[in-house]
This record gives sequence, structure tokens and C-alpha cells, in this order.
Amino acid sequence: SGTVVMKTAHPFDYKGFQSRVSLDASYSEFADETNPSGSFVLSNTWDDTFGVLFTMANSSYNSNTQKTSVGNQWIRGNVEGYTGDSDIAGRTDYFTWDTSRGNNSDLTDAELANTFMPIWPQQSFDTMDIDRSSAYLALQWRPTDDLDFNLELVTTSKDSQGFSNKMEVSVDGTRANSSGFLAPYYFVTDGTALQTGLVGGAFLKSEGTNVSNEKTFDQISLNGSYAINSGITLDFLVSHNKEENVQEYYRVKLESYETPVG
Repeated sequence: SGTVVMKTAHPFDYKGFQSRVSLDASYSEFADETNPSGSFVLSNTWDDTFGVLFTMANSSYNSNTQKTSVGNQWIRGNVEGYTGDSDIAGRTDYFTWDTSRGNNSDLTDAELANTFMPIWPQQSFDTMDIDRSSAYLALQWRPTDDLDFNLELVTTSKDSQGFSNKMEVSVDGTRANSSGFLAPYYFVTDGTALQTGLVGGAFLKSEGTNVSNEKTFDQISLNGSYAINSGITLDFLVSHNKEENVQEYYRVKLESYETPVG
């Protein structure tokens, strides 16, 4: 891999002994997680000839996302044996209410035959955990005012763990053997709005994905400068780095036809 040239702090950027500590944290109420971060810097110089600087940083991030959607496609209901006012004649894009087990929905057959429900209700759940850490060590030597050497060591890592789950339900009367609702009970609001029921003959798809990723980067470099005269300065850089990226991906997908779904 190529060399990464970074403008970093050096011991002679400060005079004498210096120290600094930074701590921070945030809280996500939805994820019920605290995301801490912190860093510190230690630096010291001796007689403007030799200096040491060391710094470390670490941070954690957690997220949690839930989403529910129904899309913009809806399918019309029907009641087996109902001959009243309904516009499903000659159509196949509808589902059928099965009232053979009783109907305590407070809705009449006419009302049930003119109800609609979403074709593709969908729910998803995503989580992500990320941990980052880094360390940096710099040694600086300035034997003369014209000559400067810097030895730098850098190491960084990032560890991320993510999980995603998505569930879709298709209630589509155009599917073979789609029997629609098989509900011995219904829940209603104000006697007119259907809230929940048991869907039979639906197409259910559930998909879970787990992703793990670990990245590390290490670099050592020696650089410096030599002022030949007031107008000419010679700079040099020698470095070596190593980068690793390990990723694991797991995916589980389940599909089921003619499934009762509540």
C-alpha cells in the first residue's frame, strides 16, 4: 500500500511539558445506549533538542432504527356469499373475509366488503455498533538549528457490528390460493375502523443480515529536513505501513406461502 502523508503534531510544537484530556458522551434514548469518547495528549521537550509526544483517542457509537411502512398499494375486501353493493365483479385483485368462524368486528358484511388493506406492509429494524481507537507516538530530535529528525508511529482501528431485519407481508388476491382473512375476532375503533386481524394465505418474507467489519492501519515513518542555506532546504521521508480489512457477512432469508399472520 502507499504512504499516507499526515500533518501531525510534534513535540517542538509545544514548550516543555504539556498534557490535555478530553472526555465526551452522548445518550440515545431510542437505542438506550450511551456513546462515550475520549482522548489525551502528553508532550515534553528537553533543551529544544529532544522531544516526545504521545496521544490516544477512543470513541463508541451505537444506533437503533425502526421503520414501518405500507407503501401506496391497497387491496379491496370481499365477503364470501355477499351479493350486495361491491365493485369486485370480474376482478381478481381482492381478498376474501372468512366469516365462518363468526364475526364480532361490529362491521356488517356490506362494510367488510368495502374495506381496504395495504398489499405490502413492511417493518424493518436496524442496529449498528462502531468502536474507533487510535494511538500516535512522535519522537523529535534537533541536534542543530539546521537539522531536524522525526520518528512517527501511528496505529488506528475500527470495529463495526451491524444487524438488519426486514419483514414483508403480501396480501394479494391475485396469488394462487390466497384466502385472505381468517379471523374469528376483529378489533375495531368506533365500530367502523378495522385495526387488527389474522391474515391467512399471505406471502411472508423475513430477511436478516449481520455484518462484521474490522479495519486496522499501522504506519511507521522517519522524516526530517536539512537547511542547506537560507534559500534551500532538503526534506526526506521514509515510511512503511500495513492495512488490514476483515469483513464477515451473514444473510438469512425465509419465505413462506399461505401463512397465517396476525
